[in-house]
Amino acid sequence: MEENNDISNYGIVTKKETLKSYTGSESLKDLILEASEPFPGYYCMDMPTENNCKPVSYFFILKPGPICNEDNIIRVTQKIKKEKNYEFDACPGHLTLFNNVQPHVRIQTKNHTLIPELAEEFKANGIVLQKNKKVKAFTSMIRIKKYFELEYISEGVYKSMDEPCFKYIRIQKEISWKDFEAITLTIKNTYNFKNYDYALAAIYQKCGLEDYVRIYSEHCDCEKLPVLRQKYIDEIDKHIF
Repeated sequence: MEENNDISNYGIVTKKETLKSYTGSESLKDLILEASEPFPGYYCMDMPTENNCKPVSYFFILKPGPICNEDNIIRVTQKIKKEKNYEFDACPGHLTLFNNVQPHVRIQTKNHTLIPELAEEFKANGIVLQKNKKVKAFTSMIRIKKYFELEYISEGVYKSMDEPCFKYIRIQKEISWKDFEAITLTIKNTYNFKNYDYALAAIYQKCGLEDYVRIYSEHCDCEKLPVLRQKYIDEIDKHIF
């Protein structure tokens, strides 16, 4: 039986999304991508267009090198936030692009006009971006390192303290993305709670990495989550040894 403690620690999110060139990037020198269909598993309700209710992510694609390591990107982000009055969140990571794994900085901000200025700030602090090129929409596997602050709800169930649309359910072991997608499709086809986007998460703890399913939905009642968690646990036990 786990302790009913909140979680505050670093971890990793792995997800699949469709990316393309940042809108208006033609005049930029740097390669910046945006999520053209953010959180594709979740469908907004009572909105004129699907994406109006979803936070959009932007990705600064970096030149590989020692200065672009994740710890340095976190320090540069900290410095920019301290010096500039910008409201944004930045996380380091890697994504697949042109059949290669590329380092990136994931940016989230409500003010998309800040994107060019933020790119200049990162460059001014030594972070080197790749040269701009037109990128048509493609499917990318994305890995993000971020800090988690999660509130305990019930056994194995948590919600984000600063982004309540994000919930996390603990699973018993690491699984591949291929197995995770197949299991999620099975669950969505057999359980009446279907409207959520999904990702894998792993959070550092004293014992090592703990594995989670990240749920994104504005219409997710926390009472559904223990049942959803048990369905993932059962399907993982059934199909993964």
